[in-house]
Amino acid sequence: MGIFNLNNYSLPLKLSILLVLMGLGFGVLSYNSYLHALKMKKNVDLIYFGHMIPIVELKDIRTDYSTIEQLLYRYEKSLSRQKETLKTLHERIGKNWENYKTHYKSPKEQEFVNYTDTRVQLVHRKLHTLIHDLSTSSPLRTNLPDLAAQLQTVSAMMETIIEYELDNARELKKEVNERYEDTVAQIFVFLAVMFTLTGLATMPILSNIYTNQTQLQSLTDELRYANESLQSEAITDPMTGVYNRRYFNELMDKELKRARREKKFFSFIILDIDFFKQYNDTYGHAQGDVAIKSVAKVLQNTFQRPSDFVFRIGGEEFAVIMFGQPRLRTVKMCQKLLKSVEGLKIKHSQNKASDYLTISIGVCAIEPHKQRLSSKQLFEAADSALYHSKQQGRNSCSLYEPKT
Repeated sequence: MGIFNLNNYSLPLKLSILLVLMGLGFGVLSYNSYLHALKMKKNVDLIYFGHMIPIVELKDIRTDYSTIEQLLYRYEKSLSRQKETLKTLHERIGKNWENYKTHYKSPKEQEFVNYTDTRVQLVHRKLHTLIHDLSTSSPLRTNLPDLAAQLQTVSAMMETIIEYELDNARELKKEVNERYEDTVAQIFVFLAVMFTLTGLATMPILSNIYTNQTQLQSLTDELRYANESLQSEAITDPMTGVYNRRYFNELMDKELKRARREKKFFSFIILDIDFFKQYNDTYGHAQGDVAIKSVAKVLQNTFQRPSDFVFRIGGEEFAVIMFGQPRLRTVKMCQKLLKSVEGLKIKHSQNKASDYLTISIGVCAIEPHKQRLSSKQLFEAADSALYHSKQQGRNSCSLYEPKT
């Protein structure tokens, strides 16, 4: 009779019911967390593929338009030699633009994109006519200054769309963060309940905690990647694609301390375009922007190591940080840079140092563990060397060597 006495089994029965309820509760919470994770993953995918990829396409289009504009200015008298380049750029812009239009857009965004599309198609027709005339050696039916002006207008419209896409990405990221915080709160409640229950369920609980933590880590990694994509925009100069002054201010002192700690050479280079104000006054600000972009491109091609950092720190002023590069090697690279910029053969009638666009360079190359200069003193030393280069007639490189 004893075995049917409920009093003998009341506690086990209660524990069994409790375990069943725990299992059901865990199942519901796990399923809910899974649904949240799926929603978050969908939003992250929207950030990557619905916004980041179109932004890359738009930036490629903007860059190609700038290249065409540069060709129109530089090769106005001998444009027929550039017909294959123009044809390639024309086809690539068309392909990227068609790809961009296939991405999802809000009604408001679609309205502006449709308006932009009419301007893009107009420019493309003029480019097509220009390429046809160049290919058949026919008289040019296209007004080149007018085409260049329209290229600038369309580029500005592309910039507006890029900013709109970035704003959308930030809004989606904010929504993902809110969902993330909601999921963390639910898991916290789940953990609080689990830790108050019997030790008989300890192992299943720990197992599921591990699963949820793995999911959280995966979501955290995805959010960090989205943050890095947005941060890249914050530290990059939008005109040239090199790092901006803000990132220079952050990195200069860090790299100097690293060089001192690892007992390696540290080189700081500062340069600017010779007689740039006169260049702008003579050729216009639009062509001045083209010149700045061209110099930035040469800098990127010259300083390609992972430990080389190129910055635009002012209007026509650039800086380079080099880590672990011997002093003589640094000077040789700067001399190569001088020749490369002049080798662009960008006409500059007001340049007293050359018939073409040139730069002047100041270099300070030290061993920080021997020469205890601060980042401010290093900047002033390189700036002093730059001043010396200008006093020497420009289009030159000067090395400042502080005493040990």
